[in-house]
Amino acid sequence: MTTFHRLADMVSRVAEVPLDSITPTSSLDELEVDSLALVELILRVEKTFGISVRDGDVQSNDTIDGIARYIEERLPTDAIPDAV
Repeated sequence: MTTFHRLADMVSRVAEVPLDSITPTSSLDELEVDSLALVELILRVEKTFGISVRDGDVQSNDTIDGIARYIEERLPTDAIPDAV
């Protein structure tokens, strides 16, 4: 499962939106991710991927694809999930 797909699943769960409505260009605002959901998303990302995430970094990479790339940039090279 790719980073994008894992992230989209997390966003779907915390924002309570259908998974099929999340695209690479979806923004957190479009998906109505509020501040509480954002905190929960960041905690899930940190736990799942084993990285540290700053709130401002997620907000500056507002699309789901941008956040996925942000995550991949912080992963060890051998930990990046394969594309499916």
